[in-house]
Amino acid sequence: MSPRAEQSCLRCRRQKRKCDKILPICSLCKRLNKSCSHPDHPETPRLLPVPDLLDLTPSNIRYTLEAQVSSVIGDGLQLREAAATYFRTVHTWLPAISETAYYAKLSRFRVEAAPSDFSVLTLCIFLVCAMPVNSDISLETRRLYILIKSFIAMLEAVGMNSLAMLQGRLLLTTFEIGHAMYPSAYISAGANIQAAVRLGASAVTSRDLFKAFPDARLAAEARQTWHGIVITNRYASLESNSGNSASLGRTTEMVWGNSGSEDLAQMNPFAKVAYSSLLLDQVLAHIHESKSQQLFNRIEAMQILNTVTSFLELFEGEGYALQTISNSSLAICRSAMLEILDFGSQVQQDDNEHCIQTSLNILTSLTHEIAHGASSVTANSNPALLETLPVFIPHSIYKAAIVYLRDERISGDIDKTLLIRPLKDILRYIGLRWGAAKYYSEQIEQEQKKLSL
Repeated sequence: MSPRAEQSCLRCRRQKRKCDKILPICSLCKRLNKSCSHPDHPETPRLLPVPDLLDLTPSNIRYTLEAQVSSVIGDGLQLREAAATYFRTVHTWLPAISETAYYAKLSRFRVEAAPSDFSVLTLCIFLVCAMPVNSDISLETRRLYILIKSFIAMLEAVGMNSLAMLQGRLLLTTFEIGHAMYPSAYISAGANIQAAVRLGASAVTSRDLFKAFPDARLAAEARQTWHGIVITNRYASLESNSGNSASLGRTTEMVWGNSGSEDLAQMNPFAKVAYSSLLLDQVLAHIHESKSQQLFNRIEAMQILNTVTSFLELFEGEGYALQTISNSSLAICRSAMLEILDFGSQVQQDDNEHCIQTSLNILTSLTHEIAHGASSVTANSNPALLETLPVFIPHSIYKAAIVYLRDERISGDIDKTLLIRPLKDILRYIGLRWGAAKYYSEQIEQEQKKLSL
């Protein structure tokens, strides 16, 4: 028999409906696909069940994880459907897992016991594809998230660190970023770096990589996973109070750090995302060092600005507006550009008028460009696009809105409310997939209240 709450859920109470009080979601809310929550009330503290230390053996953890996969996702067909959803959506912009290899293991482990790391990866694949309800994570999804975090901690404690574990951790961090779960996202992103280094996935040369992963397919998968870990770590740094370490992700820097425009144009999409994250890393490091040393390096700033500008030019052309919400590398590069321009336009230093004016000119153009793209996409939004939206999109849209609101030199005499409307509209749309968009929308509204708009 399903557990029941003591009181009707908040939605049923507001709409004066009869609630059956079933937990975690009442029948009416489930049928209407609505979030279901109950009023906060003091509860008597109770002890949570803690497993006996003697029971925390690798075999028991493996068996429990396998049971959780069956309970949460299902068996056979349900597992393949969950995988198909992942490879059709998230994998298109975060290609860290070999689709062929994963399906082969899925078939193999239907007749054999699945190892713990594969079960963790499977649960993370299911988790990162979970859609929010009214831009909020459902109670079931949040419980699954906490469950996975606890199992990863257990497996760490018994010494497990594998490529499958690393991929699961990457997807877990991606989920945290997508739903603005800070500081968890930033902390787990940093831990992923250390786990990858320990495993050998961060090897700079192919020779060193093959020492850790002698199989060519696994080596390629490890390299893709490492790039994903570096990208998420750098993006998560946008919500950190300190600059990211420029030493992280040297693999990416060595391969693409000095690429020319022709080399950049030939990159595959995921390589472009890695390169744009490198530019973001340089921007955040520059801003952090300038603030901590209270010294603005104008030459370095202009060099970074020129590099970012050259990279942004690669995206111009057909379908440019649609890329506002579909292209990860463009979004990350825009975030980098907005961050350094916003910082540069505020620096008060002798003989810095030209730098300030240059920053303002480009900043004005970029914010208008993002707003125009957001307006175009909102007017022609495609429901099929929603599931495939990358987690890296919301920040640049949010940052453009904040620049509009805070800097009179950018907004001019135009009504700020009108300027940011398309940006808020597109964030509302993205919020149907990622809760971070709702988080950023709330930040914009708080800024509007400060300005009495």
